[in-house]
Amino acid sequence: PDVAGATLLSFGNGAPDVFTQVAAITHGSRPDVLLALSSVLGSGFYINCAIMGIVVMVAPQPLSLDWTFRRDTLAYLGAVLLILVFMADGEVQWYQSTFLFVYYIGYLTLVICFGTKTAADPDIEEPNQYIKRTNTVREFGIHPTMTWLRNLVQWDNLSLFQKICSPVTVPVKVTLSLTMTPEEPGRVYGAVISVCGSFFFLVSMGLSTGDHSRFFFIFFSMVILSAAMYSASSVELVTGAWLMPMVTFVQAILWMKLSAGTLVELLEVVGMVAGVPPAFLGATLLAWGASTADLAANVSVARRNPRMAVAACVAGPLFNLLAGMSSSLLYQNVLSGPVEVHLDNGILLLIAATALLMLYFAVFVPTLHAYLLGPKWSNMLLGGYALFTGVYVLQQMGEIFVDPWI
Repeated sequence: PDVAGATLLSFGNGAPDVFTQVAAITHGSRPDVLLALSSVLGSGFYINCAIMGIVVMVAPQPLSLDWTFRRDTLAYLGAVLLILVFMADGEVQWYQSTFLFVYYIGYLTLVICFGTKTAADPDIEEPNQYIKRTNTVREFGIHPTMTWLRNLVQWDNLSLFQKICSPVTVPVKVTLSLTMTPEEPGRVYGAVISVCGSFFFLVSMGLSTGDHSRFFFIFFSMVILSAAMYSASSVELVTGAWLMPMVTFVQAILWMKLSAGTLVELLEVVGMVAGVPPAFLGATLLAWGASTADLAANVSVARRNPRMAVAACVAGPLFNLLAGMSSSLLYQNVLSGPVEVHLDNGILLLIAATALLMLYFAVFVPTLHAYLLGPKWSNMLLGGYALFTGVYVLQQMGEIFVDPWI
């Protein structure tokens, strides 16, 4: 369970956070490292306090952990200290960004090679026995366009408020449907997606500006591919078992990239208009919003496999902090050299709180709690997060910790 929680579950939960960091550091003329760092540290502390507390609370019985919990928390503690050391002098060099990524690869290797292995749960059926691939596929052109649109939106099942919001939500659903492929799209639907998906890819990657010859070459190549897909006698000859999932994966990454960039720009505008520091918005609103997927996924997993959910609570933020931050900083290093950063008291408060929490997890959970976590421990985590949030708000308002620490 710890291997699955530290890899697959953490990768899935952490993808939006990584793109938020990339957008914050790479968008604009000047990298907003404080926004990215406050977001990843704030969401990490929120996940390890509030969400982990909820995970332990919804677990069917008191949770018994093992040495892998100490391994993960010590790795997180080391990552936070590395961030502090590398950024304390005011700039981050390319080799420091690279070392953060190498550190994560080393942690991942340790998890995969020395993770605990348990027997399969007899109550969890193999998913393959329910998946039956057939050639009966949904064709895009069987029904008229309005019928297809009604089925897509499910108009009859919408509430009054959802129908009022439909002028905004329906275009989004249609765009998603024309760029994200189902498993077996069918010939006509696959042909349409080949054109619409390629156009979305070119625009989102910024290839629609500048050299128009390259744009038209790629676009008309996709048109030819769509014609070939429509004329093929067998859909599986064109799509195969891997092509459409791969296309959907790439399109999902592009959607997260666009959403993260828009969200970061919106927060920067709100911060300028309201006079609120971007770091405060990153550690609160952006962190809470980015952690919604972690809350839903980890709580759902906790009802069946709480150890996997706990592992994801630590490994997910570690993935965000190391993989996301290192890739963003290294990209900026390649473009413009050393990245300047000034650690203010808010960031240092987040680093200190995270380091103390990981130290408590690594030292006192094995000794004081004997790796056995119950409702009282869950309530303590939730109360600790509420206390920290109050202290952090007071610091950002200038009521406490006003003088610079470094």
